[in-house]
Amino acid sequence: MMWSGFRDIINPISNALGVVVNSHNMRDFVNNTAQNIKKIIRSEVSEKIICLKVDAASKLYRSVLGVNCQYMLDGVIELFERHTGENLCKEVFKLTTEYGIQKSQIFSVTVDNGANMIKMIKSMNECVSKEFFQEDGELPDDEIINEMAVDPDELEAIDYATNNLMENLEKVVIENGALCVRCGAHTLQLVVNEVCKAFDEPLKGIAKIAKKLRCGEFKRIFEITKGVKLPHIPVKTRWNTNYVMLRDFLEQKEFFINLGSQYKESDLTQYWHFIENYVEAFEPIYEATIIIQKKDCSLSELYYHWQKALALLAC
Repeated sequence: MMWSGFRDIINPISNALGVVVNSHNMRDFVNNTAQNIKKIIRSEVSEKIICLKVDAASKLYRSVLGVNCQYMLDGVIELFERHTGENLCKEVFKLTTEYGIQKSQIFSVTVDNGANMIKMIKSMNECVSKEFFQEDGELPDDEIINEMAVDPDELEAIDYATNNLMENLEKVVIENGALCVRCGAHTLQLVVNEVCKAFDEPLKGIAKIAKKLRCGEFKRIFEITKGVKLPHIPVKTRWNTNYVMLRDFLEQKEFFINLGSQYKESDLTQYWHFIENYVEAFEPIYEATIIIQKKDCSLSELYYHWQKALALLAC
């Protein structure tokens, strides 16, 4: 806030508006603005059906839980406990309560296929069920029951029928609670990852060469050679980064053949046939993945592009 360049920009504005801008009042301003936004969201989601999207992530020794409301809410929660279904359920309800959203308002929850996320939704529905069937008074004592002159056998039959009905109702509430919507892009990711396990050895060999190209004299070659780019380094948890790496090699095949003839450690001769087949086979899936990851991709679009990819694979 006190950097001279920033002050040169902000001082004329603050002076014209007659306000003081410093680190102290800006902190208060941000906090007050956040509280006002929460009030607006509480008002806008009041008594409305909402759909949640939930995912958890860990990076640089920090864990966060992201909650997105299909209607009007975005939330990111820093996690300090294990990512169990019960803990995630508690954190999600803590956030929705903060915005005045009732548990019964949640129509669906979109998650990846993680077992903890599926368990979270089950726990959420169980919580709704418990509240739904919560007792709101004590049962009549024996004297009142006697005054009702109900036959003991008949009372036992009524108790049995009532308990049976309540058990069935509770099952219906749990099974028909918030819908569990599994992310289509993540499902596709899991399917392809399973298939790619069969190609683990050649992919590792090619990735090893891609990493070598970023070191020593190879790096200098790419710096002075116009129109040539380094191949991407794959990320272990993302199959499509393997596809991008192989596509980079294939698009510059002539260059890498010449490079391999001069430097044995960069020779891809034994891999070229695999690279060509892999890129051809996974191109439809890669393109479908990019499309269905778009923020505005609808369910019908997902189904269309998934079927299109399957049709291309069958050719």
